[in-house]
Amino acid sequence: MKTLQKKHCLFPSLPINLFPGSLRWGAGQLVVILLVGLSALTGLSGCKWEINSGSDDSAETVEEDASLPTGPQFGDLPEGLLPANRGAFEGGETGTGEDASINNVLSKGKQQDNGYFNIPTNGAPSPLFGAEPFSQPMLRFEEFGLEPLMLDKNKPANWLPLPPPADSQSLPDGGRLDHFLSQDIWPLPTVAANTRDLNPWQIQIQNYLGRVLDKPPAEGRPPGLGWSHQRWSDFTPTRYFQTATTGARVNSGLRDAKQDHQYRQGEFAPGGLYHNTLSGAGTSAGIEVRFHPDMPVQEQNALWTFDGTFPPKLLKVRYGEPLIMRHYNALPVDVSANRGFGVHTLSTHEHNGHNPAESDGYTNAFFFPGQFFDYRWPMALAGHDSINTGADEPRAGRPDGSGGIVNIPGDWRETMSTHWFHDHMLDFTAQNVYKGSVAMMNYYSALDRGNEALDDGVNLRLPSGSALDWGNRDYDVNLLLAEKAWDSEGQLWFNPFNVKGFVGDVMTVNWLYKPYFDVRARQYRFRILNGSVSRYFKLALVNEAGDPVPFYLIANDGNIMEHTVYFENGELPTLGIAERYDIIVDFSAFKAGDKLYLVNMLQHKNGQVTDKVIPLADVLSGDYYALAYDDEDDGQIDRWMHGDPVVGKFLEFRVHGYQGEDKSMNPADFVAGKKTLIPLNRPDESELANALHRTFEFERQPTDDKPWVIETDGGKGLTMDPRRLSAAPGKNSGGVEVWRLVNSGSWSHPVHIHFEEGIILRRDGVEPPEWEKWARKDVYRLGPQPDSGSIVEIALRFREFAGTYMEHCHNTQHEDHAMLLRWDVENPGQTKLMPTPIPTWDGVGYVDTVALPTARIGDGTGQFGPALEPVSVWVEGTKIGELDNIRDHAIGDALSAVPPDNERGTATFALKQGVNIDDQGVETQVWYFLHDVSDKALADELGLAWAGALAQTPLAATAPASVSAEGEWTFYGDLPNPVWANDENPEGIPEVDDNNSYSPLRRVNYGGKEVVFNAVIIKWGDKPWQQNRIDKSCRGFPDLPANSRCLYNGEIWGGLNASGHVLALETEGDNPHVTFKLHKSWAGEGDYLPYYIVLDTYPFGPAKAMGVPYVPKHQFLGAVAVPLIQFIPPAPIRDTYPPTPSDGMGILGGGPFGSQVGVPSYFMPEDDYSPMWHIGFAHWLTPAIDSVGVVKGLEQVKELRAKGELEVVEFPPPPNIGLNNYDFENLNSPHVVNCPVPMTVDKLIHDARNAGKGE
Repeated sequence: MKTLQKKHCLFPSLPINLFPGSLRWGAGQLVVILLVGLSALTGLSGCKWEINSGSDDSAETVEEDASLPTGPQFGDLPEGLLPANRGAFEGGETGTGEDASINNVLSKGKQQDNGYFNIPTNGAPSPLFGAEPFSQPMLRFEEFGLEPLMLDKNKPANWLPLPPPADSQSLPDGGRLDHFLSQDIWPLPTVAANTRDLNPWQIQIQNYLGRVLDKPPAEGRPPGLGWSHQRWSDFTPTRYFQTATTGARVNSGLRDAKQDHQYRQGEFAPGGLYHNTLSGAGTSAGIEVRFHPDMPVQEQNALWTFDGTFPPKLLKVRYGEPLIMRHYNALPVDVSANRGFGVHTLSTHEHNGHNPAESDGYTNAFFFPGQFFDYRWPMALAGHDSINTGADEPRAGRPDGSGGIVNIPGDWRETMSTHWFHDHMLDFTAQNVYKGSVAMMNYYSALDRGNEALDDGVNLRLPSGSALDWGNRDYDVNLLLAEKAWDSEGQLWFNPFNVKGFVGDVMTVNWLYKPYFDVRARQYRFRILNGSVSRYFKLALVNEAGDPVPFYLIANDGNIMEHTVYFENGELPTLGIAERYDIIVDFSAFKAGDKLYLVNMLQHKNGQVTDKVIPLADVLSGDYYALAYDDEDDGQIDRWMHGDPVVGKFLEFRVHGYQGEDKSMNPADFVAGKKTLIPLNRPDESELANALHRTFEFERQPTDDKPWVIETDGGKGLTMDPRRLSAAPGKNSGGVEVWRLVNSGSWSHPVHIHFEEGIILRRDGVEPPEWEKWARKDVYRLGPQPDSGSIVEIALRFREFAGTYMEHCHNTQHEDHAMLLRWDVENPGQTKLMPTPIPTWDGVGYVDTVALPTARIGDGTGQFGPALEPVSVWVEGTKIGELDNIRDHAIGDALSAVPPDNERGTATFALKQGVNIDDQGVETQVWYFLHDVSDKALADELGLAWAGALAQTPLAATAPASVSAEGEWTFYGDLPNPVWANDENPEGIPEVDDNNSYSPLRRVNYGGKEVVFNAVIIKWGDKPWQQNRIDKSCRGFPDLPANSRCLYNGEIWGGLNASGHVLALETEGDNPHVTFKLHKSWAGEGDYLPYYIVLDTYPFGPAKAMGVPYVPKHQFLGAVAVPLIQFIPPAPIRDTYPPTPSDGMGILGGGPFGSQVGVPSYFMPEDDYSPMWHIGFAHWLTPAIDSVGVVKGLEQVKELRAKGELEVVEFPPPPNIGLNNYDFENLNSPHVVNCPVPMTVDKLIHDARNAGKGE
């Protein structure tokens, strides 16, 4: 073993025996770990580290310590890496994450099609077992209770370890577990992870794995100095609590004595509103885990939560009182013993504490059954090192228990109030949180004392009560909102297979189905948390008559605001997932016996995105309702129709008289223009001008398992890998950073940034609304909600602690698949990168981290950053014309007040010369260009669009080609068919051949790879029919109004001199090229505008109309030709155009018939993109302007078709009108067009770029 190595230390090396404990890094690899006892730290001062070190930056390290920084390496991760969380699944049937879902009651292959309202997600409606709304009292949260922590005490007598389960599928006995948790904490917390003691479940784990474990550590925290507790001596813990996440069981009253009120104070005393619980007077003993008394008790493998018991748990903490959360994992050893969702490894995130990284709950710092993890939460004010360092500010402090304040360092303007903590396991956060791994956390401070009677000029006297010196909860109430679903047996159910998001169909408050809550006729504070997986809420408070009840918003995301905000209409802003709103409601105007209701007005149709807010009057009158529908007429409800069952009343308040004196503050005194609650520490203009700027774009890619990605600083969209570092701000760097969050799509993304709260500078380019203007936040909503938007710009500071943190979408199904990234706070002067922990049953090892090139430099300086780029050109060298203003002008559509000038542009491609050799050996010089290829690596190498779907092209739909080492192409088979016109044709034009073997889809062995190219021959001779036709009727641009100056197909339908899709073709000189018309389309429900060109087609009729070659081989494409829907106009726009109905139903625009532009399926270069489109024709059956107007997505087409508002017919449209015969599932098309997409406009990025310009 090597000797200790010093780093910038002024004292001799310590003896190695002060650092017992070790951890293996695989077989035969030794990594020395520092298990630093407190005594070893005595006198170690003056040693400064360049790393995320623990032990107050003053401990020795060991050369072999694998937790220390390495590298640095910049770039991208190598391909083919195994999942970083793979250790969690060892012992399972497949050894992959699939093992966690194999016992789901609804397998992946049996997902239910719920139609318009996919609620619950791909599952059947939840049975209520006769339960009625508002027929059970709401549960109040149960306090964990903190205990004094004596770090010099001896091992308790008769101490017993965590009781093991009987087998790998079982859980510890409840009585033995309660006895264990009631013991004093042991072993004592240590600065570095405890790798000396062993996992007490070692025998059970070995039986499950079928192998011997190699000294599995008791603590699952990553070992070594890099993950040791930072600044231990600055924030030495003085309090602790311990809990175990385990399966559902009856509450034994374990924590009754730990309640501060002791069921003897205030409203919790005998005779008070909250003395009686669901199980009796003054105790939680006997409370079962069930959603309603009429519903089944939850099984141990269905619901996992802290202690395994109801009520849900609450942690009450005070600033300046550091604590240890010892979290035990008492879940089944078998990864599949979970009723088909949730995983047995845990990582707990305190959202959004100012905590060091090792205690933040990093997603890949998870721990296993039988282990514990010591989270040390310093309870420090941000700015501890730079503001009020002498603790002189009276508003920075905590209640002392005797009516006074203990002052602490830090910025009192950073005081927080309402937090929560939850699981953050990589790829399984949604499942574990939904399954029960969630608790709330109330912060108490000099400002927010939890005692409304203390009027000392500092305490804000928020509604609470006054029986206790601090932390009264009589009139301060935590509300955890989350909708759930359960199976036919009444057991909690989750769908892990739908990666777009999960929404349930039954509303719960504090885990109970639609309860009631008794209140006094006085002011209350409600701390409201949206604890859902994918659902947003829009809340209203009404009385029995349905009249709105006004209230005040006092805190946003747990941060007391600068001013209160009065909501006279009784409606809160959108409440995104993980957002918290604290409100004050005054019940004093109501008499005993009155009832009030919280109502949800926000409709969802699925878990991917919110839908619309239902008018409150419609909800309350019953005009809006969800209809339970029985498809099979067998008495079993199969799905919901007509509405979202979670819209409506969900919590009833029952008013009781109040004889006491309400001493709480008047929130009206703190609205804007009056008093201030807590001022914001806003950055000044100088700070913003010099701020490091970063941009994060949240987008979707068309993959089955990990579709949600984040682009960082203009890079490519990346899925989550904990080994990749995306951003690295510096600790205490003295300035701010501005982070720009951008939504690339009409999806709902509540973006959460760990560790530091931000101040919103702008939302969609303008000042945020006042409920955000006066607030610090940690969740930032992106999405189509009116109060959300496409772009949020925030200012952040990074202080006190370093290490590895996260940023992610808090729609946790998006996060898990894989809209999550890692960012590190780095120490001043740090050059190396923190390694990545890789947990296993045997312990935690480390691998090197790779950073993005922009991790330390961002994308610029200043508060605005570089202009966003909404335009993507997919083929290198393509010149886009006539659309120069598209980045900065309104996009518009066919119904815009100002007609858009961007329905059509041009695309120019350089031509190359090749040789075609037919079956008779005749060689012909041809001109061609390449657009798409089926292989991604080749696409990147050659600068082409990646059309992954072409890899599945049937042999009959292709033609062969070869490429020489010099890159010269030889095509084999027939030349393209002659290009015919409708009205007249040149003398001597040959007939077309229905057996012609030409196809632009060429099978090529390129560099040893068998691939398919879209290689388009544009000119193959000197005759007018031996090239794609030039439209001589195009009179220029802009084509405004659409189809007036440069029509889609030309002035004359198939006219020899007045139709076509080529505008210029030059093969002489030094610059051979071809210029096409570039046609606009809508996709992704308006999120994207693919601009496409038209190259060739099947059958012959459309080929004549469009002036392109007729390609018989296209008839064999099958599903490789993907849907594109064109629209029938209200009437033909030219006499020569097809005789479509003149019914006035459609919309005029830039489409082929003079209709609105088309709607393709997926269009961007990806593994399922194809340039070959199977054309269908949408015919409106009702006036389009009375429906949605311009259709902007394929899903919208399908919905409108299902409603009977339009039909979709096959080619040719006039004879097929009325047949509604287009089959989206069986794409054996009578009409295919080769329409590659050289350019795409991201509409959301376009809007974000232009946000605020019109203000």
